[in-house]
Amino acid sequence: MTSAKKLLLLLAASWAVSMAAPCQAATTRGEVLLAGSHVTLGDLFLNAGDKAGMIVAEAPAPGMKTAYDVTALNQIARSSKFEWKAEDNYVRVVVTRDSNALNSAKINELVAAEIAKAVPSKDLDIALDNQSLEIHRAKSEPLSYRFSEIKYDPIKSRFETNLIVDRAGSSDAEVVKVTGRAMLMVQVAILNRSVTSGDVVGEHDVEWSRVAVDKAGADAVTDPSRLVNVESRRTLTVGSVLRMRDLRGAKIVLKGTLITIAVETPNMTLSAQGRAMADGAMGDTIQVINTQSNRAIDAVVVGSGKVSVTPRELLSKVAAK
Repeated sequence: MTSAKKLLLLLAASWAVSMAAPCQAATTRGEVLLAGSHVTLGDLFLNAGDKAGMIVAEAPAPGMKTAYDVTALNQIARSSKFEWKAEDNYVRVVVTRDSNALNSAKINELVAAEIAKAVPSKDLDIALDNQSLEIHRAKSEPLSYRFSEIKYDPIKSRFETNLIVDRAGSSDAEVVKVTGRAMLMVQVAILNRSVTSGDVVGEHDVEWSRVAVDKAGADAVTDPSRLVNVESRRTLTVGSVLRMRDLRGAKIVLKGTLITIAVETPNMTLSAQGRAMADGAMGDTIQVINTQSNRAIDAVVVGSGKVSVTPRELLSKVAAK
């Protein structure tokens, strides 16, 4: 067989194989993110070939989506004279228009910043009434916005304002009313260990947590200075909000113990030994007995094992004798 005949047979065989092989079938894309304002055949179908750029529908609004089910896809294929057959009745393509967006979380953040400028002295927690609020503009369009004056009502813990969003190529702007809660927050002391009645409680026994003032309660401990020389009135579990009613002055002078009695004048300070006749916390006035003179006097607890008395109190005691 000549070389020419062999070549002809090889070409014929190759042509037969190519005719027998099926054309690559078009398939749908499933999820599509559009930047433009139109949906093309190529957005919906893979392997659309030279028809990929054919416009078949308007794109949804920025940030919105349109779902094409098997019926809609069949109609588009027929009208476009595009050969496609659905594999089943559950075929679906979802087209989402890309956008520049302000979602509710970002709007919440922006409102919080605006309120912080208007009410800088308060720690406020902001929560929008409309948690699904979103503002969208086309991807090619800048998103320009501003707020009108914010109105804050501290009695009702509410705010309201207008979010003004410019429209490209228009002097009109979209005005969206934004309302929500503006709750005053405080730092409260939370016990990091359990305590029993009489246990001394200090700042090392608490963690500070930011909570809404209405949940904290009027007597929650919010100032570290309240945790100096105090003890628990009752048993409290770890994680409890520490309240002023839970605390009392720690007993730093105990009944029957020897103490130092300090007598202070503008010019000198004298001290004597005494015995406490009652327990006392810082600032309490208790009765003590001078162990040298055996006289009872009233004195103020000023430290651990120490009381203070003024010369006037001593003179009044002597005069009474």
